[in-house]
Amino acid sequence: MRIKILNALPESHKLLSVNLHKKKYKGIIWKKEDVIVGDSLLLYKGWPKVHFNSDWYELAVQDVTRPKYTRRDIQFLLRVVSEFGIDPSLIIDVHCGSGRHLLELAKNGFHVVGFEGAELLRRKAIQKAKNSGLKIPFYPTADRFSNPFTGKADVVTTFFNSMGYTFSKKDDIERLSWISDLLKPNGLLLIDYRSAEFQMQKYNVLTKYDDEIRIPASDLTAIAITRKIIDKKILGAVETIYAPVQDRQKVVQRTSYGWELYLKDELRAMLDSCGIQMERAYQSYYSNKLMDGERVFLVGKKDT
Repeated sequence: MRIKILNALPESHKLLSVNLHKKKYKGIIWKKEDVIVGDSLLLYKGWPKVHFNSDWYELAVQDVTRPKYTRRDIQFLLRVVSEFGIDPSLIIDVHCGSGRHLLELAKNGFHVVGFEGAELLRRKAIQKAKNSGLKIPFYPTADRFSNPFTGKADVVTTFFNSMGYTFSKKDDIERLSWISDLLKPNGLLLIDYRSAEFQMQKYNVLTKYDDEIRIPASDLTAIAITRKIIDKKILGAVETIYAPVQDRQKVVQRTSYGWELYLKDELRAMLDSCGIQMERAYQSYYSNKLMDGERVFLVGKKDT
């Protein structure tokens, strides 16, 4: 199967709202022929803007974003920061999602700031902080030339992968340059990203898997059926989610998404071009028998 990348979202793009256990969930619906045509999987450059604003996104990843895994990430982060002898006065999380890592850091007394481009996730982060009695500022991704936090951060993190989403190395270098601008001299950048080597081996043939999605505060479950394939260092995925609506399984989300893969040496060169020297690479910073080695944690230091 080949992957074809298109600029605009499909004309069939629409939002579908369904009620499950007295709560409304909004999902993305694209026609079947807008995700797979013949032997081609269709990807769209604008997919992150809609995917991360779907209610089904956080539901689909809830099992791998549970509090115990967030605490694991923070323990790892603090250990690495300590090994570099840094006592951070400001930690910034870029692409912070609904704020789970920042909330954990703030509860441990750290001064933190979050940037998140998806409006739905940012609203959730603001509400979670308010409910927890924490004062955490959350911003949409700011223009690098009018950013009040330029040169202020001791540590910048980006968890749960945010690389390659626009299928443009130029875009990713610009994003890394913006992140570099946030750091003080000798500040640390910690990037959690998906291993290109692992994915190229795992998804070199079309791979299908099913996941159960628990509907909060109910006994209901949805099913996400995902198919993934690699084509020329682009990973593409088609996702269809079925949920029990009025006693029958109904498609509540159908979309495609993907990202460009970067080998470690490519990322090293990209960081170097932004004034950040790669210091360490943790090939598997957490243990998972099914996905061992999938996630890599890179640590870079800003030039003086």
